[in-house]
Amino acid sequence: MELPLPLIDLQDGDAVNSEKLQSACEEHGFFLVQGHGVPNNLLATVLSLFKQFFALPDSDKRVILHDKYAKGYQPFGEQILDYGAQKQGDTKETWALMDDSLSAPEDGSPFRSPNQWPDESKVPGFKAAVQELVQHMKGVRDRVNRLMAIVLGQPPDFFSPYFSTPLDMLRAFHYYSSEGSCPDDGRFGAGAHTDWGHITYLMTDGTPGLEILYKNHWMPVPHVPGAFVCNICDLLQLWSSDRFRSTKHRVVIGPGVHRYSFAYFTVPSWDAYVQPLQQQIQQRAHTAHANHQHEQQGLPHDGPRDTSCDQQQQQQQQQSNDGSGANSSDQQQQQQQ
Repeated sequence: MELPLPLIDLQDGDAVNSEKLQSACEEHGFFLVQGHGVPNNLLATVLSLFKQFFALPDSDKRVILHDKYAKGYQPFGEQILDYGAQKQGDTKETWALMDDSLSAPEDGSPFRSPNQWPDESKVPGFKAAVQELVQHMKGVRDRVNRLMAIVLGQPPDFFSPYFSTPLDMLRAFHYYSSEGSCPDDGRFGAGAHTDWGHITYLMTDGTPGLEILYKNHWMPVPHVPGAFVCNICDLLQLWSSDRFRSTKHRVVIGPGVHRYSFAYFTVPSWDAYVQPLQQQIQQRAHTAHANHQHEQQGLPHDGPRDTSCDQQQQQQQQQSNDGSGANSSDQQQQQQQ
């Protein structure tokens, strides 16, 4: 039985969407998004191009093997996401890129390395279509972030400063196994895991496979043509003070079945310091109370403290971090691509 997921239509009003979004984020962290503005023909084109790329000879794909930031091609079986249950690597191959702003030659800056594109003569139109898709996905990210801020009781632009130079990643997937997945034998398209970033946006070719762990049962996720399957990630769960849920999910496929998809993983800027909102609220209340006391005593205000993107506070908190906050670069180092 498939797990019913709320359908968020970005053409609807904030009030309707925020209510549905709040329920989903607090219950299991998965929801569907339509009315997102990404043209259906572009989605179909990109999925077709990814299929063409993965059909290339292995030697052609290995020319652009992934670097330390996971940009490029990753062969079948190279990744294991659930070391406790898997007896072999994921039966998938992938290709990934990050934002063009991070694609300059490596110069020692975090996550800066060239994106690795397939030979244009072998997959004509690949680069242009993928770059167009990425631009659309940035818009989807910003619109959903606005809704998330409203659900969390924050100003609609709350998340914007955190995404000034984001570490978003687009990753294409091809799942295949002649034997198919068999959880009892430790064989999976993708082992059980949570995503570590902010929000993930998944588009598939409609082939079943994605399952989420809900109330101790693995339940298939429904496919709605043209709609993204979205899920809350670990960083946003922390950000929400554990109000939202980052839920385990996996991919299981039938024998001889090919499954194609792509995911757009959204991640804040590498130097953004993320703090649970409840702590921020308490700090603001403390500052307001202190200012009131100072007014009564004729003393100057402490002044408001913006803990969201305060570089100085970031450095201080990193030095004495008690585990209550997270830095995007720390999260990136733990990435399970």
